[in-house]
Amino acid sequence: HPRRSANTIKNIRITRRPTKTISLLFTTKRILLVLMLNHSFFEFSNRTLPRVFALSTTGPNNMSNPKQQQALPEKQQVRIFCYGDSLTAGTSPPLDNTFPYGVHLESSLVHHFGTSGGNEETLPNITPVVRWKGLPGWTASTMVEYADDESFGLRASLRRVQNPSVSLAIILAGTNDLGYEISSSGGGGAKKVCHSVIGLHKIAHEEGVSTMAVSIPPSGWQSASTEGKKIAMDANEMLRSWCTENKDKVTFVEFPFGWNGGGDNDDLWSYDGLHFSPEGYRALGEGLAPFVSDIVLANSEKISGA
Repeated sequence: HPRRSANTIKNIRITRRPTKTISLLFTTKRILLVLMLNHSFFEFSNRTLPRVFALSTTGPNNMSNPKQQQALPEKQQVRIFCYGDSLTAGTSPPLDNTFPYGVHLESSLVHHFGTSGGNEETLPNITPVVRWKGLPGWTASTMVEYADDESFGLRASLRRVQNPSVSLAIILAGTNDLGYEISSSGGGGAKKVCHSVIGLHKIAHEEGVSTMAVSIPPSGWQSASTEGKKIAMDANEMLRSWCTENKDKVTFVEFPFGWNGGGDNDDLWSYDGLHFSPEGYRALGEGLAPFVSDIVLANSEKISGA
């Protein structure tokens, strides 16, 4: 079985509000339940694709309006694939439904570009379509290991999308790796985490897909673990540096909001201090939209100038 976060079997005390003890992740049993839920099929125009764009879990709001997808010719679709762990799946304990940020990312992009083509003369006539695959409890290192798995792998997923292929892969991973690196006695935790995340980007690049690297977000757990926070910060800086060196293929984006338990961002976080609330996933999707829009426009200009 894929490795799961050490935090799934470890409770720690975080002071977010007085006398409140929280668990960082679901128990192993609950993660297994999430992974076993039915996969969904999503349509691009009039064709149903295989599992590549199936959610890790299903919810009432997990598919955009098919009429929006069919408003323009298929050749003008821009396909965006979000890949990662439970933060991509939209896990929000104690709620059973999932709230993937991809829903809000797509709606923001559709609003920006307009459902009938560009809403300004400067905007190209395109339809953005966003799909996602979230794997609760998975580490980035495990995602790399299972890259060719037909059900879960990034490489396998990208290869199964054709005509047109995926234009951009958004990768948000590394949170679950932190727990393993803290318990490891080998040292070099940040380097290992960054190496695994970069490995995912390289897989996409090998398939001709450009990527967006979203930094490992802060969390209540990091606020209670000095070592965990340092590993995350160092890994993010290494990732940022690598993205700068490979800016023709990848764009680094700082996570849109921070952790401030009991403060202004309190409504964006789930009670466990690690996942987000439904409103938090909305803020994530809407926060990434401007960066994705810039990439889509830049790629469109390259194609037009070719």
